[in-house]
Amino acid sequence: MPLSSEQGQWVTGFREWLESAADHQLRLADRIRIDREDRSTLAARWCIADRTWSEVVIRPFLPQVSVAIVTDDRQKNSTFKQMIEDSGDTLQEFVELSFDAVGLKWPEPPVQHYRDRDDLFYFATPLDLKSLGQLSQPATRRQVFQMLTGYCRAFAGFVAG
Repeated sequence: MPLSSEQGQWVTGFREWLESAADHQLRLADRIRIDREDRSTLAARWCIADRTWSEVVIRPFLPQVSVAIVTDDRQKNSTFKQMIEDSGDTLQEFVELSFDAVGLKWPEPPVQHYRDRDDLFYFATPLDLKSLGQLSQPATRRQVFQMLTGYCRAFAGFVAG
């Protein structure tokens, strides 16, 4: 079932806002969009280090937004896992602390670590929305931006300038 005109506007407005904020405020570069033809998954990906990207995915039919760090390098994936283990924190605690460092208070955020069928390794946190209309709300936009900033900070040592 396709999105209504209003839903499409919420998604487009959110994407444009987030991509502009990431490009300008975080100074992320080399953004690409990776959208499924059926528009069930709409992704923006920025290169943050060699073979490592930050990614924001909108799944409008769930509705959900997910923020992730992605690599196609098995060794980097192992390095990330070792970095988390060396911190003494669980994966969930590691991400929670990075969110806290950028002003996002989210006790025990869900964190997924997986490899997809394209051999990309993900560390991701989904944000389930009550409705797609939340994409137009400042609080949702702020939260997703803080999630993106927190992931960049945690996994790439990136701090917004």
